[in-house]
Amino acid sequence: MVGYTAKIEKDRLLVELERTSGIMTYDYLLVIRNTPLTDLFDDDRQFLQFQHMNGRLTLISKASIVEAMDIVNVTALEQGNGPYNSMGVSRDDSFELIRGFYRELVMRCNPDMYNGEHYPEELRTRLKTVMQHIRVHYTKIRRDKDPSYEAAPK
Repeated sequence: MVGYTAKIEKDRLLVELERTSGIMTYDYLLVIRNTPLTDLFDDDRQFLQFQHMNGRLTLISKASIVEAMDIVNVTALEQGNGPYNSMGVSRDDSFELIRGFYRELVMRCNPDMYNGEHYPEELRTRLKTVMQHIRVHYTKIRRDKDPSYEAAPK
């Protein structure tokens, strides 16, 4: 087929970056679907593609990145491919394992953990939305694992 280009599915990982300049940024790292963050630093590319919270795209040199911490895969949470896939767990996982993963996600994504003037307001706003997605998916999983469970009324 002439002129056909396959669309590459990408995930948006919300990451915390420390640059060699000492600047900390919170942006979306655009990666090919299901690519672990560690794999990105082992390939031959010199630059990584980022999307700022305002939507602007940019390339950042890998050499200028001191540390990168993956906060959450925003694409997985938002796509609605079922609560298990969205949370990154399997239906076969025990509820105890899923609960532990949920608690870890809540700790990483809690907007209250990002208070202070050096954290952008856009980050806290974004994390509030992320937390809503996490809670909805976890409630669905909990209902699936324990049909007698009823979430507390709002």
